[in-house]
Formats: sequence, C-alpha cells, structure tokens
Amino acid sequence: MHLPSARSARTAHRLLALLLALSIAPFAGSGLAAQDPREQILGEEQDELSDRVLQQGGIFGTDEEITLTQDFRTVESNLDLSSIAILLLGNVLIEGRGFSLHADGVGFFCDGFDDELKPKNMHVFAEGNILLSRGDQTFRAETLFIDVDAKRLIMTESRLRIDQELIERLRQSPTDDPVRAREILFGFTPGPAFIREVGVESPIIFAAELLTIEDFERIHGEGIEFTTCEFGDPHWAIRARKGSAAERQEVEPFPGEDKPGGWLFELDDISLDTGLVTIPLLPGVVFDSRWGRYLPLRSVSYSKSGKYGTRVDTLWNGNLLLPSALTREVDLGVRLDYLSERGTGYGVDVEWGRDPLRWAGDPDGRVELFGIAKWWAIEDRGEDRNGTMAPDEDRHRTRIHQRLRLQTRTLIDFEYSEESDANFLEEFFEGESRGGKTPENVIFVRQPVTAASQVTVLMLEQPDDFRSTLERLPEMKAYWIEEPEPWAGVVLDGEASIAKLEDRPAAALALPDRDNQRGDVRLLAARPLQLVRGIRVRPFAEGRYTVWDEDLAGENEDRWAFAGGATLSSRVSRTFGVEIPSLGIYGLRHVVDFDVGYENLFYTDVDPTDLIVFDEVEQVEEHERVHLGLFQRFFTQRGGVGRQARRGFDTRSLMDARLEIDWFPDHQRDNAGVPWGPLEGEILLTPLDQFGAFVDGAVDFNLGHLDEVNAGFRVFDAHAFMLQVSSRQRRHLQDTLVLGGRWWGSEKYEFGAWTEYDLRRNDAVNQRISVVRNFHRWSVACSVVFDEGEDDDTTFRIDFGPRDLLGGRRQQ
Repeated sequence: MHLPSARSARTAHRLLALLLALSIAPFAGSGLAAQDPREQILGEEQDELSDRVLQQGGIFGTDEEITLTQDFRTVESNLDLSSIAILLLGNVLIEGRGFSLHADGVGFFCDGFDDELKPKNMHVFAEGNILLSRGDQTFRAETLFIDVDAKRLIMTESRLRIDQELIERLRQSPTDDPVRAREILFGFTPGPAFIREVGVESPIIFAAELLTIEDFERIHGEGIEFTTCEFGDPHWAIRARKGSAAERQEVEPFPGEDKPGGWLFELDDISLDTGLVTIPLLPGVVFDSRWGRYLPLRSVSYSKSGKYGTRVDTLWNGNLLLPSALTREVDLGVRLDYLSERGTGYGVDVEWGRDPLRWAGDPDGRVELFGIAKWWAIEDRGEDRNGTMAPDEDRHRTRIHQRLRLQTRTLIDFEYSEESDANFLEEFFEGESRGGKTPENVIFVRQPVTAASQVTVLMLEQPDDFRSTLERLPEMKAYWIEEPEPWAGVVLDGEASIAKLEDRPAAALALPDRDNQRGDVRLLAARPLQLVRGIRVRPFAEGRYTVWDEDLAGENEDRWAFAGGATLSSRVSRTFGVEIPSLGIYGLRHVVDFDVGYENLFYTDVDPTDLIVFDEVEQVEEHERVHLGLFQRFFTQRGGVGRQARRGFDTRSLMDARLEIDWFPDHQRDNAGVPWGPLEGEILLTPLDQFGAFVDGAVDFNLGHLDEVNAGFRVFDAHAFMLQVSSRQRRHLQDTLVLGGRWWGSEKYEFGAWTEYDLRRNDAVNQRISVVRNFHRWSVACSVVFDEGEDDDTTFRIDFGPRDLLGGRRQQ
C-alpha cells in the first residue's frame, strides 16, 4: 500500500469528517457499540460485508463483479446492520464491465439489506478529482452524488468530452424502442457504445456547474457551457444560465404506441463568450432532437440541365412563423426555387394531425385526423419540353388531402386538386405525374355496419376543364363479403349501388357532355365443398340487375344478367429431411397448388352497343372462360428445427413459381378468334437471405413465341453493398439491360452507379452516378444523370438535407 499524496490526504480528511457525520446520525440510538471509529480495523468480516454491499448494490446499473483499490477503507455499521457506511479514501479506483470511477474519496451508504440480501436505499457520494468513464466516454466532476433507487445523479463542476460517436447516438434517438432510448440517454453521462466507432471529429466539451439527471430520462443543469476548446479557460464558448432535457412525448399517443417523440431541450439566457466579450444571443429557446424543425433552412438541392438550366430548390422552416402551440400538430414548409431558364418558383407544404403511418393498427375509438396541403407556383418564361407554350405565364397547382376517422369507425377522405394548365404537372413534377394517382376532386365516406358489410358514398367532380373525367355526383354503395359463419354452408357476396354519372370530356376534345342515373345490384351465392382430402370445389351462381334512366335512344333501360361456374383447387405437399446449415436450410417442404376455374355469363338481355358506356358496368356481355393455374413453393424453417423452432417458428421461401393460362371455348366470340390466352409464368428464387433472382414473362401460346420476358438478380448486404442486374425484352419494342448498385463504404460515404443499355441500338440510354457524404444528421448527395431522352439531357444535381429525407429520395 503506497502513501497518499498531500492533496489526497487533505481531501480524505475532509471527506472522512463529512461522511462520518452523515453516517453517525442514523446510528444514534440504534444500539451501536460505544467504540471509537478510528479504532475499527478492517477485518475479514468487514471485508465480506463491504464486498456484499458493493457487488450487489447495482450502483452503476450493473451487478457484474467489480474490483476496487484504495489507500484506506473503513466500514461503519450498527449492531443489527440496519445502517451501513463504507468509506474508500485516497486514490480510489472502482472498475467493472463498461465503467470505471476514479476519485480522492468515495462513500457508500445503505439501510441494511432486503429479503433478497440486496442493499436498501443505496446512496453514493464521491469527492475530489472525479473521473467517471462508461464505454468510450469520460466525465469529470468535483463532486458526485448517486441515489441508486431513484436513479438520480447530481454533479458539481461537471465536464464531459462529447465525441462524434456520442453525437450520433443522441441525434439518432430511436423511435421504436423506448428502452434503448433510455440507454442512449444514459450515454449522455456517459453510457455504453451502441454504434460502432466512426472516429473522433471536432469534439464538443460540455460543462455545468450543477448537473442533475433523473431516472436517466430528465436532465437539468445550471451554469451550462459548450465549447470545442479542451482548456479550462476556453477561447470561445456558448453558455446558458440553466437548461434541461427530457423525453418529448407525442400528443395523446395511442395505447401501446412505442414511438417517442425524441428529446425536448430548453435553455435560458443564452450567450456567446469569445474570450474577450460576452454577446447575449437569446433569452431562451426550446427545441427537440428532431432539430431540423428548428433550423431556418431545411434542405437545399442544386442541379443543372437543359430543361431548367441552373436550378436551386430550397425548403425553409415555416414553423418558426407559427405559435408554439400549433407546431405540435402542424408542420409548415416554405419553398423557394430558382430555375435560370424558367423563372422563380415558390410555394408551401403543410401537414397537420397524425401521419397515418403512425396510427395504431386498431383504432381505439378516438378521432384520427391527418391532412396535407401543397401549393407551388411559377411565372414561367420558358417553353415546355413538348414544344408548346403555356396559355399563361402564371402557372400553379394545388393539392389538398384530408383523412378523418370518427369514433363510429366512419372514414372520411377529402381531396382537392387544381392546376393552371394541362401540361404543368408533367413539365415540373414529372416523377409525381407518372407514379402518383390522377388528380381528382373527391369526397369519400365509408361506414362499417357489421364485420362483413359496409356502406360507402363517393362524390367525384372534374378538377379542371382540360382533363376528361367521369363524375360521380354522388355514388352510394352498400356491399358485403362472405360471412364468417356461412348459413347452411352457403356464402353470399354482393353489392348494391346507385349513382348519378356525368361524362365530362376535356374542353379541347370538343365533345358533348353525357349524363345518366344508374342503379345496380349484384348477388353471388357459393357453396364450398370438400370432395376428398386435398381437393376442394366451390360452385357459384351470380345474378345482376341494372337500370338506367336513358339509353342511346333516350329511353329507360334495364338489364338482367346471369352467370355460373365453379372453381376446383387441390394442394399436395411433401416434407424432406434436408439440413444444410451453411445455407440456412433446416428441413425442406414442397407445396403444389393447382386451380381450375370455369366462368360462364350465359344470359344478358341488353347489347352494350345500345347503352351510354361509362365504365365496366355497361360493358357486361355474354362470355365463357376456363382459367388454369399451377403454383409451387419450396420453403424451409428459419433458425432450426425441433425445440429451437418451437420457440419462434418462422419459414423462409426458397422458390416460388407460377404458371397461368386462359382457354376460351367460344373463342370466335370471346377472344378474337384465338382459343388460348397468353401463357404467363414467373419464378422467384431466394436461396439465401442476401441473394434473390427472378424470371417472368408471357408466351403467345397460339403463335409459339415470347411476347415478353424479364429476368434479373440482386446480391446485397444490409450494411455493405447492393448489386442488381436485370433485363427486359418486349417483342418488337424493347431489349434493355439494367446494371447498378450501391456501396456503403463507411458510415460517412455511400456510392451508387446505374446504367440502362439498349441492346438494339448498342448504346447507353440512361446513366446515373452518385456520391453521398453523411454528416451527423445531414447528408450531401452529388449525382450526375445522363438521359438520352427527347433533349439528350445531362443533369448535375446536389442535394443537401436531413439524412432520412435524402435516404428515401435515393431509393427512388
């Protein structure tokens, strides 16, 4: 044992006097033997007692074995062990799995042991040159107090070196695991590493005169300081008189919803200290870990192309303009875009209520509300890609969608769409126009009646006179599906509707409007039967009655239609005792499904050519068809067999195959003189979790040649790379090869390259190269696109914005 230093000795004497004073009070009147504490000598029994307290106290969130060294140790206790004090003095070092504590002196206090022989009401106090380490973080303080049961830590003159890894953990607060969120917050003091080390860059030093942490969920500090200077007197620092951090809760979250809203931070009296002068910045600020909402600029995109010239798209934080009470349920974004060849665009994006992706699976009876609104406009001075000029330079579009679910399970959808001209959406929002739904003005109401029946009301109007629309003003429909408990073995399926229909052609077509009123009732009855084991038949009969106010002759019209048929299905399977652990195969099962369907609409008393045709209801006519289908599947158990499988049984598909074809008995009437429809097939192979391949296509069975064939494969690792190769051949139309992939070089960098090669012309028609640099929560994505389209356009683009948004954008 070495002698303590003079400073350690003085600190030890002060700490010993303080701890003895704290420990004597609970011992008074408790039967403590009249004995001078200085005469107590560390004996074997006292060592065992102190070891029990230290090893089982769960002091640092773990019961792993700990080791300790010190210059001097003493144990104080009353006769019945209802109060115990353990004092470690001089060069104290306590180490365990994932943590260590250095201090001049540490005291442990508890009120005896509980029934499980664990210390009760444990408190820890440390003083002098405290150095607390957990994982890869180091924390310094002058004093440290821990209330173990309450999970409360209080520190004075605390100082924490925050490196890049801790910043990543704090900014990427998980939204699906509250337990892990708590662990990450524990890392703030600091905690264990959950994300692999990515290096240290621009470390931030956090200091506080007084820091309190409650239950590892709420933090309160006084005399707060942030800086990157590691010296005691920094050359610059951001300071606050006090601050706090706590979990941000969702507004009225659903029961069982495990998606916390991040962390809420509050700072008061913020100032900037340059070392020479102190500059007041803000009297106070409130923000949360979704800190992108609290920056003026949310994202920036730069691109250059022949279509728009130099283009800079910016999205600004409109929440700064809203009262704080609204920002909990409303998100406002302001767009300002510069297009050198077209003009300046501006607009707003608004969201309110609950995003449906976050709704609970089963509504709990409360009102559910979500809506979005988008408006964008530009004074366009250019010419559209198709060579036409806009009818007016002032071009704009508006989209509004509102969803509401009432306590009666009533669902209401409202959509409003409006555009300045016919080509505006295709010109400026090409991707959205190709992948999104047709703009419409819609009101839709759905009311469940029973588990198998619902009533709907649909009202659809023409949004603009340059788009053809079939208006439904309105259409009311009641429909039901097969009842869970069929009556006498017969199941029913049907619907009834009444609608006011108006056909509104685009104004440029110069065609007359047409309108009509229609009622339609359809009823299907089926009787499923099990013939023998593995063979099931389902005969059905269907009747339909439709009435119109007018036909082409302007007279009332009604129609009866009757159909019948059956479906025959069978399933056979076999299990093989094949085990290949290296491929993740534990048993193999082969399932074969064979389906035959026969449908015959044998009677209808109205020719469709006599009707005003609005949709498929007017197109009903006699027809007969036989459908043949063969489906096969190979799959295995995931994660083993036997007892291991019973703990969590799951399956993994190795191969899925499909083969289907239609035959028309009266092909002169039903299939333009051809007895067979196309033979369609598909094979999907996934022999490994990291590999997949597919082949699908269609064969003209009558002429004996391929109409279309698509094939490809993908190899990927969720954390490293993805490579994809695919080919598409369409007879006399297309023969292309697509090759591309992405590589995650590290947490910081991502690389991607894609090319589409036309095998007919032996030329690349579309190529894309991208490099992404990820920062703490933001990303910069640079991409070059070579598109041999109408303008042989080459686009250079830079996107700067939140990682989650750019990540979703890169998947497109």
